[in-house]
Amino acid sequence: MVLGQIFAQRDQEARLVKEYGGKDALEKQQKAVRAANRGNLKGAADWMRSALEASKKGGHPYGAPALKRELSQLLGAAGVAVVNDKGQNASVADFVSAIDMLEEAVRLDPQNTQAAGSLNMLRQIRERMMGMLKR
Repeated sequence: MVLGQIFAQRDQEARLVKEYGGKDALEKQQKAVRAANRGNLKGAADWMRSALEASKKGGHPYGAPALKRELSQLLGAAGVAVVNDKGQNASVADFVSAIDMLEEAVRLDPQNTQAAGSLNMLRQIRERMMGMLKR
């Protein structure tokens, strides 16, 4: 039973190495997950970007699709967190930063409807804020 688990684990790791474009990309992806689990979304996104770059050297010339999806999800969460963490004290600069992250998230994964919805909502709020500042 234990030997079977060892082989299953090795098979799983080999599949992930291939899916992510190499051991270096997988290791960086795992560091990104650990950073996200600690609540460090910016650090997690940085590690995931690094993993995506590593995957380009490992057989995915445009970056591993799985890493693009994961980075998109991270950026979506980080973008929303920028504004949510500030609450009513969020500035126009906070909205610009959040919108930049969400735009990148949608570019990386156009199927990320959550990021697209958040992007549209934040753009509308930013426009209202800008209108109020012009008065």
